[in-house]
Amino acid sequence: MTLSELGSLGEIVGSLAVLITLVILVIQVRGARTEMSAQMTREIKRDNNEAYHQLIQNPDLVQLHIRGQSVWPRLRGFFDETFAEAVDQRVREGNESFLQVLLD
Repeated sequence: MTLSELGSLGEIVGSLAVLITLVILVIQVRGARTEMSAQMTREIKRDNNEAYHQLIQNPDLVQLHIRGQSVWPRLRGFFDETFAEAVDQRVREGNESFLQVLLD
């Protein structure tokens, strides 16, 4: 085998190595993206569970929630969020007075 043939063989082997590396990288990126999506889903579920847990523990807040759902369409012009988003944010902040003020 001549030096030129060895050089050509080296280029072929190098090209295959680059191709294999790229395939492995694509597989790792897909796996990371899938895992990140699953983690975000778990976090959303955990946050929702925490909000519902707080809601269940406070009977007054449940009543406010029910009343709030019924009057929210009339208040819709004042807020850019849905009722669930508004309640979720205020409950997480510990601001239950938000609904009380609106509903009194």
